[in-house]
Amino acid sequence: MNKLSYYVKNGNFSNDSDKIVYHGKEVEYTDPISKEKTLFPETGMILFPGNFKEGKISFNVTMNNVDTRSRVGAIFDYKNMDGCENYYQVAIRNDWCAYSLDYWDGKTWSNKIAGGSPETINKSKKYNIKIEQQGNIIRFFVDDVLLYTYTNIINTSGLIGIFLANAYETTITDINIQKKSPKVFAIMKFEKDFDELYNEVISPKFKDYGYETIRADECYTSTPIINDIVKEINDASVIIADITMDNPNVFYELGYSHALGKTTILLADINKRDKLPFDISGFRTIFYENSIGGKKEIEKTLSKYIENINR
Repeated sequence: MNKLSYYVKNGNFSNDSDKIVYHGKEVEYTDPISKEKTLFPETGMILFPGNFKEGKISFNVTMNNVDTRSRVGAIFDYKNMDGCENYYQVAIRNDWCAYSLDYWDGKTWSNKIAGGSPETINKSKKYNIKIEQQGNIIRFFVDDVLLYTYTNIINTSGLIGIFLANAYETTITDINIQKKSPKVFAIMKFEKDFDELYNEVISPKFKDYGYETIRADECYTSTPIINDIVKEINDASVIIADITMDNPNVFYELGYSHALGKTTILLADINKRDKLPFDISGFRTIFYENSIGGKKEIEKTLSKYIENINR
């Protein structure tokens, strides 16, 4: 296993040259209402430094023993703002289901997806766990079998890690983290003015922040163009759309992006459109002038939008 830097958020971990060992145990929990005391497996969590927006994490895990409370999986989009933690948790588990995706908002858990029969984790069996994040899509694999695809992740940038809840020793090996440049899909009419805006302002500015940009005319495949457009919108972290013109293709693609809950930035030339169509009038829009000075203003405003998205 390539040696990766990590820090222990909680739990008792030790590491060797090729593995990380979690030394699980039971801890006592007192119900705040009934005051009843119960034993639960201690939860362990390790986090890897550096913000992660897109890519994948995979690792092998072996539990020396298991019970009906055992869980193991990955943490992503972890943030700690003034002591308030929030993150997504992807897991295989032995309690009330076989696998799940949950979100912790700092106070309560909300389940996003769950399935399968409980008590499916076997002791001493090695499992390969892999999570892929692309745009607002999460794919969860166990032993190369896709368990689910979830498409409503709020795609931001945070830490990723591994968590366990087990009262017994657990070994983690072959951790592999691959970060990927997030993608921006640009929606606009293909005309000289918009081409210049895309090539001279939009694409360079997003690249400054580590994004890959693409338009439909840059898709070089043999499939119908609508298929390429749908794929690129699905894969994108951010959509930027110029709605200066009443172009049906632009509004079709914009509507599809909104339906998917994509982070969307709208642009419009104020000299050609000073009023937005009713259905999108509630969305913030960057109005610009198609001039040298106007393009510089777009760059400044776009930078603020991107920095806000990256938080």
